[in-house]
Amino acid sequence: MKFRFALPDTLRVTQTLAALCILFLISTAGFVAVREPAHAKQASKSQQAPEALPASGPESAAAKADKKIVHVGFYLNRLTEVSHKDGTLRIDAWFWFRWKDKDLKPFETFELVNGEIEERQPTEVMDDEGFQYSSVRVRAKVFKSFDVENYPFDNHTIPIELEDSNSEFKLMEFEPDASSKLDPSVSVDGWNISLRGVRSEPHTYPTNYGFQSLGENNATYSRFIVELGLDRHESLLTVVKLFWVSYLALILAIGACFVKSSDIDARFGIGLGSIFAASANTIAVSAELPDTPVITLAEQINIVTVLVIFMTIFLSIISLRLRHNGREYTAEVLDFSCAGLLSVGYIVALLVIF
Repeated sequence: MKFRFALPDTLRVTQTLAALCILFLISTAGFVAVREPAHAKQASKSQQAPEALPASGPESAAAKADKKIVHVGFYLNRLTEVSHKDGTLRIDAWFWFRWKDKDLKPFETFELVNGEIEERQPTEVMDDEGFQYSSVRVRAKVFKSFDVENYPFDNHTIPIELEDSNSEFKLMEFEPDASSKLDPSVSVDGWNISLRGVRSEPHTYPTNYGFQSLGENNATYSRFIVELGLDRHESLLTVVKLFWVSYLALILAIGACFVKSSDIDARFGIGLGSIFAASANTIAVSAELPDTPVITLAEQINIVTVLVIFMTIFLSIISLRLRHNGREYTAEVLDFSCAGLLSVGYIVALLVIF
C-alpha cells in the first residue's frame, strides 16, 4: 500500500494564516492598548513624592528668632474643569493660618502665585491657644502646563503655590500644617486624586521690582506649596472611546484584502473610507490636547494605524496590476500574505510604541 503526500495548496495556507493573524489582531490589540506603558509607570512612581517637610535654609539662629512664623494648612473641597488644552483647573478649598504677631494679616495678604483667586471668603480672627487663627474659603483657577506626551496614560503633579507679597522671607516664613487633607468626596471622572505633600520653601525673584531701598537686586519670599496628584484611571472604556473608530477602520481595511482586487469599487472603497475614518479620529484626539512639539502616545497610535491602512491601499494597487497581467493566483496569495503580515506588524508596532 502506497502513501502519497501532496504539498498543501499555497492559496489555502495563506488564507488560513491571514485569517488567524486578523483574529490575533482583534484579540490582542485591545490588550496592548489598555496596558499602561512602562515609561508611564516610571513617571507615576517618580511623582509619588512623600509628605514633604518645611524647607530649612542656612539662616543664623538670630535671624530665625526674629522671623515671624505663619502656619498654613489646606483642605480641598472640590476639583473641577481639568483641561489639558487650556492648561487649567479649578479648585474650591479652605486655607487656614495660625500666627502670633497681631500686626500680620496673612489671610488678607496671601496670593495664589500660579493662578487667579476668583472668590475668597475669610472668617473672623479668633484666639487659638495663644495664636491668632483665621480660615479662608477660596475658589480659584489654577494654571498648569500639562505634559501630555504619554496621553492617555498621563499622570500629573499639580502644585498650588501661595505667597505673601507684603512680607519677605527674612521677615516672615510659612510653615505647613500637618492637618492638610483632601475631602473624601473629591473626585474627577477619569482620574485618581491624591495629596502628595505640602511644603514650604524660599523662592527668589531675580529683581527688586525697582524698589532701591532694598539694597539688593533680588527679592525672596516664603512659598507654601500643595502638591496634588492626578493619576489617570486604567480603564478599557477610556481607550475604547479614544481609538474605537481608528481600530474599526483598520480591521475593515485589512479585511478588504479578502475581497478580490478586481472588484474595484468594494476593494478601494473600503480602504479609502477607512483612511477618512482614521484621519477624523486623529483630528478629534489632537483637538483635546494643547499645541506641543512632541508626538503624544495617542498620536503615535493613530499615525501607525493610518500608515497600515495606506499600505492596504498600495497592496490593492499591486494586486490589481497582477490580475490585469493574468496572474490572479499570485495576486490572491499576495493579498492574504500581506493581510497576515500587516496584522502582526501592527501589534508589533504597538508593542514598540508602548
